[in-house]
Amino acid sequence: MSDVFISYSRKDIAFASLLRQSLEGCQVDTWIDWDRIPVGERWWGEIQEAIQSANIFMFIISKSSLGSKVCKQEIELALKNHKRIIPVVVDDLKPEEVQAFVPDLPQYNWIIFMREHIFQLAENPLAEGEKPEDKIVALPKRPQFEQALEKLNIAIHTDWEWVKSHTRLQVDALRWEAGGKNASYLIRGAALEEAEMRLLRAGGKEPQPSELQAAYVTASRQDETQRQAERLDLERKSARRQRMVLWAVGVGLMVAVVLGIVAWGQRNEAVSQSNTRATAEANAVTEANTRATAESNAIAEAHSRATAEANAIREAYVRATAQAVAENQRLIAEEQRQVAIEQRNIAISRQLASQALLQPANQEIGLGLLLSLEALKHADTLDARNSLLQLLLVEPHLRYILNEHADLEIAPVVPPTVYTVVWDVAFSPDGKMFASAGWDGTVIVWETTTGNLIRRLAGHSNSVRAVTFSPDGRYLASGAEDGKVLLWNLRRDYASETLFEHGSRAYRVEFSPDGNRVAVTYTDKTVWVVSLAEKQPVCPPLLEESYYQEFVSIAFSPDGNSLAVANQGTIVFWDMATCTQKGEALSTAMWEKSNIPGGSGRIDNLAFSPDGSDLAVGAGDNFIVLDLAAGKPKYEPIVIHPNYPVSSIAYTKDGSLLALGMGDKTVVLIDPVTGKQIGQPLIGPRGGVSSVDISPDGQHLIAGDWNARVLLWDLQYWPLKHNLTGHTGQANFASFSPDSRMLASAGQDGIRLWDTATWKQLGQTLVMPSWVESLAFSPDGDILAGAAGDHQVYLWDPASGKPLGEPLSGHPDLIYDLAFSPDGKWLAAGGCENWLTVWNMETRIRAWQRPFQSINTNDPLGFDNSRTINSLGFTPDSQTLYFTKGGGLTIFLDMESVRTNSDIFQQWTWTQPSSTNDIRAAISADGKNMALSNAYDIRLFDVDNGQMIGLPMYGHTNSVTSLAFSSDDKLLFSGGQDGMVRIWDTVSGQPFGLPFQEEALLSSTLAVSPDGHWLASAGANSTIRVYDISLQGWQDLACQIVRRNLYYKEWLQFLPDKPYQMTCAGQPFDDQGLQQVISLAAARREAGNEAEAQIMLQDTMQWLLETNDDQANNALCWFGSLNNFAAEVLPACEHAVAIARPELVAGIRDSRGVARALIGDNSGAIEDFEAFVDWSKEHGSYETSGQQREAWIEMLKNGKNPFTPEMLAELAGSS
Repeated sequence: MSDVFISYSRKDIAFASLLRQSLEGCQVDTWIDWDRIPVGERWWGEIQEAIQSANIFMFIISKSSLGSKVCKQEIELALKNHKRIIPVVVDDLKPEEVQAFVPDLPQYNWIIFMREHIFQLAENPLAEGEKPEDKIVALPKRPQFEQALEKLNIAIHTDWEWVKSHTRLQVDALRWEAGGKNASYLIRGAALEEAEMRLLRAGGKEPQPSELQAAYVTASRQDETQRQAERLDLERKSARRQRMVLWAVGVGLMVAVVLGIVAWGQRNEAVSQSNTRATAEANAVTEANTRATAESNAIAEAHSRATAEANAIREAYVRATAQAVAENQRLIAEEQRQVAIEQRNIAISRQLASQALLQPANQEIGLGLLLSLEALKHADTLDARNSLLQLLLVEPHLRYILNEHADLEIAPVVPPTVYTVVWDVAFSPDGKMFASAGWDGTVIVWETTTGNLIRRLAGHSNSVRAVTFSPDGRYLASGAEDGKVLLWNLRRDYASETLFEHGSRAYRVEFSPDGNRVAVTYTDKTVWVVSLAEKQPVCPPLLEESYYQEFVSIAFSPDGNSLAVANQGTIVFWDMATCTQKGEALSTAMWEKSNIPGGSGRIDNLAFSPDGSDLAVGAGDNFIVLDLAAGKPKYEPIVIHPNYPVSSIAYTKDGSLLALGMGDKTVVLIDPVTGKQIGQPLIGPRGGVSSVDISPDGQHLIAGDWNARVLLWDLQYWPLKHNLTGHTGQANFASFSPDSRMLASAGQDGIRLWDTATWKQLGQTLVMPSWVESLAFSPDGDILAGAAGDHQVYLWDPASGKPLGEPLSGHPDLIYDLAFSPDGKWLAAGGCENWLTVWNMETRIRAWQRPFQSINTNDPLGFDNSRTINSLGFTPDSQTLYFTKGGGLTIFLDMESVRTNSDIFQQWTWTQPSSTNDIRAAISADGKNMALSNAYDIRLFDVDNGQMIGLPMYGHTNSVTSLAFSSDDKLLFSGGQDGMVRIWDTVSGQPFGLPFQEEALLSSTLAVSPDGHWLASAGANSTIRVYDISLQGWQDLACQIVRRNLYYKEWLQFLPDKPYQMTCAGQPFDDQGLQQVISLAAARREAGNEAEAQIMLQDTMQWLLETNDDQANNALCWFGSLNNFAAEVLPACEHAVAIARPELVAGIRDSRGVARALIGDNSGAIEDFEAFVDWSKEHGSYETSGQQREAWIEMLKNGKNPFTPEMLAELAGSS
């Protein structure tokens, strides 16, 4: 495999040769086709193989290459294989020229090697060749060429390990595909786990995994799972054989014992016979023989008793041994089972994390967040955390996804159809609330700051298509497909009245700027203007039947004098004083050309600019801004996304911003002056955007989509961040107290203390004589040290805000860094002019001071940064003081030097070309690892031996200025002059999540709170930025955004074998999921796993009983009872009855009655069924349900159980 494949036109061979030679000098292996032999199967096969096996595809973009058929084939193959593509531009070309040649060419990693600026061409008279380009040589222009080459090298090696693994995986996948997807080509074991981990961590990286790679790894995992199952089966068989051997050994032992007893008995028999013979021979001495016989019998009896005792002991030993072996095997099996469960949960967690990261591409941010949360529930892996953080930051302005219009159970008038749409949204005049109009026949009023539902308004008998607030905020008007326009009085508890009614579907409703009139469009092509006071039309219908667009758009001019009406490519302006047309109609057909079939000439929406000078028009997939004075567009019509309509338009109150709701599920922000897009499209809608609006202050944006959801973005918000303002000048340092309850920040105006629970300032600002350069808390938190511009260190009591004695003096120059030793005995200071000072904190006397001279090894910027001491700190054992200096130095001072007034230290040197070699450092909490940065480069080192760990971490586009480890050392944070705070996985060295975007272009200080909850950043402005880096904070924010749990169908898609559970506590969940829990529990019971079934139900009951959802508890009660789990689900039945809404209590008691009957509580069941019968008689369901319950009551009174298996099956089938 080569590092880089170079694609070029033959006419650019001189530059290609120079580039290849330069890359080879940088140890970059290249593949280039010099000869361009005639195209044939062998040649193109070699090209294909070279591209597929290369890590990078480099395309030299020139006037010649843009016309090359071969170059086009090569880059198309690279795109197909998801290669990292680095375009190298050598000619001045327009972007549209490049895009026309390669429409899918990535818009990043472009490196400029402009001809005559970076290199120049010259003729080589000694060169041989038939073509003119063969006699040309490219010569670099220095130093521009080296600078461009360095950028190219960085682009090549960014995420280098991922790029190489991507190539290897693609080559393996292609071989698998070419081999007919034979299983022998699949990867297994550690290689498979590594591939899965790399794919999981590929989110936000480039190149992205290909579909073939995903299919290849998925097939490998399925094959590996099958192999593991087969291996586990073999292990179980082996365990059975082992048990048989142990049993055989036990039997053999018992046989040996029995044989011993038999042998002992035979010996006793021999002794007895000998005594008998002796008695016969000594018959004369009878008395002596009698005594001997008695003694012999006594001996035999003693031996018998001893034998019996020995046998009992041996039997007990055998039993104890067997029991110990069985218990040991049980413990081993249980341990293996727990390990298997843990490994399975880790695998599920990784799989869910991977699937979560795929969701934004499908506009499913909410689903992605829920999958990340479920991944964490299964196993707290870095992959799961990474996916959660990435999804929180991928659309940082998204605050809430509101799903109440999607709740089918509360839809009062419209049955479920294909049109589950939020048709319209609108802010109130003060921006404190907004309203949404839905397909479900309701209008919902929401609170802007919290996203909470204020009121659901039900009054229409069909889908509500339009909603708008009156300019004074008193009324809310809604128009629906029932033909009515309802007026809701917000000052009278939303009392409603009919403003107007027509025999067609209302489509648009708009208040006039003075609030006295309401304009309404209907689908019979009529437009009515109605007086709010008289509730009667003030004009005849404004359109005639000659217009044929069903959906008519309208907009009042800001002065209220005109109403613009758009219909089938024509815009007519009506004078509201005379109800007559003003001037000539405008036709958009001459300006727009819709890409939507049948969409040409259709106008979907209108919006006046706040000053009334412009009219924004959505015409199919064209966006047009008309200059009304000139009667023509201000600029060329804009097509945001071909084939997707501009469905809604909204201006900010000051006219500085336009929001476009798009059919491609995005909201696009536009500069009205230039027509250019601002930033990236806002994502989050699950369906096409139907309506947008912007709050009066321009901070919030809302949208309704074709998936019955309302989304709210805060355009001034960044997730997980608090901005601490108050400093009157630059705030350049921050430090947390040891207990994490306080944050101290330093700036030009002094020191401010902040409460980390409320982020409010504590007490008054601590005033210093001059600019505060650095801060440090003592380990016990009783002292706050601050370094001022007068070269002294001031000590404060952070609790009282009072100074502690005289300042520490004796440092000869400015102090940039302070650090307490962990044991609290020493305070070290470093700064300008090489000086390092250490004070004894017991005596407050200067204990040691030295200048550390060094030579700046590289000084391209013209100043000597090697005279500054940075990144001062101690190792955790307080035995070593470390600091960094320009010139690439990191110095470790043995604290014995301070105690003995000597110089004992060691020094690391790390220098790089084209760098000031200004080193920054941070040490891990366990003291084993140290992170160092040099320019854009971050590396991890082993403190004991100074060896680099892993690979360099690249990502910053400007110098890194600060580093900090997380409290558990798993993550590393880096801040840089590119205005980014990046996060790194310290094990893999790979980026973690997405970067935090800073407002300032400099993050000079990073501080992590000791409890691991917060990350503070101070930079080149007056604001301190604090980020929530806690897992709990991320989880809480994710649930706050999605406002729901997984739908039942989503759960079955991703977790079919797991019982449904709540992902976000306190948020709505899908009751159908409880049916799945019952089904899984029944399946476990049927398979003989009663314990698993009971645990499954107990876990479900635990979270369900914590909710106040009467219908969900009732669902578990009903379906659990019908599946013979009545006793287990009875607590849910009781809870459902206790919290039941009055209109539902009879039905819920009916469910409890079934459970009571099944557990033998006949009297309780009769009471519940009698209550249901009474209710059925009042609500017209007696004949269908009430009579059946009466029959059950009669049977229960006679001691019979009506709930036979056939009856339970019948009830389950009708549910």
